[in-house]
Amino acid sequence: MRPAWNPTASEWPWSRERHGYVVHYLKEPGAKAVVFDLLFLEPDRLGEEFDAVVAEEMRAA
Repeated sequence: MRPAWNPTASEWPWSRERHGYVVHYLKEPGAKAVVFDLLFLEPDRLGEEFDAVVAEEMRAA
C-alpha cells in the first residue's frame, strides 16, 4: 500500500516520478482529468528512467 501523499514533504522541482505518482494517485479514485501547467524541457535530474515513469502514467490515464 502506498503511503498518503503529502505535497509539502518534498522539494521543488519535483522529479518526474513524483508527477507520475500524482497522476496515479488522482486517477485511481476516479479523477476525470489531471492537468500540469508546466513544461518538462530537460531530462529529469534523477535520471531518464523517471521521465519514462511520468510518460507511462500519463498514457495510462
